Amino acid sequence: MNQKLYLLKGTFILTAAGLLSRTAGFFYKIFLSRTVGAENMGIHQLILPVYAFCAAAAFGGIQTAVSKHVSASLAKGSKKEAWNAFLSGFLLSLGGAFFCSLLLFLGSGWIASAFLGEPRCSLLLKILAFSLPFAAVHSCVSGYLIGQKKILLPAFSQLTEQLLRILVSFILYFIFIERGYVLSAAVIVLGQAAGEASSALLCFLFLLLSPREPMPGKAELRSSIRSTLSVSLPLSSSRMLLCVLQGIEAALLPLQLRQFGLTASQALAEYGTFSGMALPLILFPTAITGSLGTLLLPAVSEAKSADRSRQLNAAIEASFLGSLYLGFFCVNAFLLFGEEAGQLLFDSQTAGKYILSLSFLCPFLYTGTTLSSILHGLGKTGAVSLFHSLSFTLRLLFVIFLVPVMGIEGYLYGILFAQIFLSASSLALLYKSTGYLPDPAKALILPLSLCLCATGCMYLIRALGLVSQNTWGGFFLEISLYLFAFLLPGSSLLMLRNRSR
Repeated sequence: MNQKLYLLKGTFILTAAGLLSRTAGFFYKIFLSRTVGAENMGIHQLILPVYAFCAAAAFGGIQTAVSKHVSASLAKGSKKEAWNAFLSGFLLSLGGAFFCSLLLFLGSGWIASAFLGEPRCSLLLKILAFSLPFAAVHSCVSGYLIGQKKILLPAFSQLTEQLLRILVSFILYFIFIERGYVLSAAVIVLGQAAGEASSALLCFLFLLLSPREPMPGKAELRSSIRSTLSVSLPLSSSRMLLCVLQGIEAALLPLQLRQFGLTASQALAEYGTFSGMALPLILFPTAITGSLGTLLLPAVSEAKSADRSRQLNAAIEASFLGSLYLGFFCVNAFLLFGEEAGQLLFDSQTAGKYILSLSFLCPFLYTGTTLSSILHGLGKTGAVSLFHSLSFTLRLLFVIFLVPVMGIEGYLYGILFAQIFLSASSLALLYKSTGYLPDPAKALILPLSLCLCATGCMYLIRALGLVSQNTWGGFFLEISLYLFAFLLPGSSLLMLRNRSR
């Protein structure tokens, strides 16, 4: 399949599934914010770094390793090597998942009290312990299929996981209400575990029904395991370090907010509003860059293995500029509509304020995801891991030193500066490795011009009173008009450029 066609088709499929999943999840978070409350959402956010650490230790990096080795093996025409790469990854991830699941279940009480400083997290961690083996199966099978350029099942399993998570949470909510139980974060966690189980079952059924290569011998399996570990171990170590830093941040941030002058309940509510309401809206468009990044890794790996430099450079430029344009589009949109979105979606002025502050992340956040995937495909795993670790360490320093003085605003600055560092260092390494440097006219002048054009159109529409403010109908109409005002000049310029050629 043509590389551009593969990237476009695959990105479309994964993005469609991702957007559907995130749209459902987004309205699910709105429902949660209005039912379980900001404090319970804050408690749920506390356990996520612990779960992520266990997942990183159990099977972190194995999906990337499997995807990379499968695509490289198929580029050389060896289906047997591709199957061996999957099998070794599957055995490693499943074994690690069972071991970490047991440790998490037994140590949940200590982790909740001593590390997170919130005993209510103990039950939530025990529930999540059961979902680790399911997540391992889903992750490994998805990596195998993406390495083969088969996108449909990973996309469908992602959507299935999200929908079942929401369905189970809704059922539990109504059961709790009917029986007079107090709503807690357990509703969210039980739904999460059910979602992981459903996606794993779907992947397992695929394995049973799909054709398989003969079982490898011991020597072949050992060799394949070594190859898998050579890629996955640096990634796993980096992700484990990041999860430790995230756990420290999650536990430290409410404490630092209390030093700023908030009560314990206010600190958790502030953290829940920021991380459970505003941040998911900023991350919503990463459904596109995440899908692109997932496909870029095997595409870049294949192009590198086959020594196709022209194909490699075309994939790099198209993906980087696409992510950058999305970033400019979103930062402008959040500045224009952020406050209104916070009020309409979450009934929270505070969430609207955070959306405005976080909007400047968009260009760096979206290009950072794409650049990391390209560098992974080029084999720069260790450097990418180092950049992510340094970026998060920088962010943690802001929590320690600025949050007690500035409150949550100090944390916002930390996230922004850390993301700028990550994107800049990744772009510098990409230039050193491939010689790629974006054209300033394409990367800055054109998207800034489109933003100015779209902003001018929106201010004119508002000044003329053509759209009603603070209503759902008016909000969606404004978003549609902004999209049209941004894309129409851009598509016209692209057509003129193609004709000139």
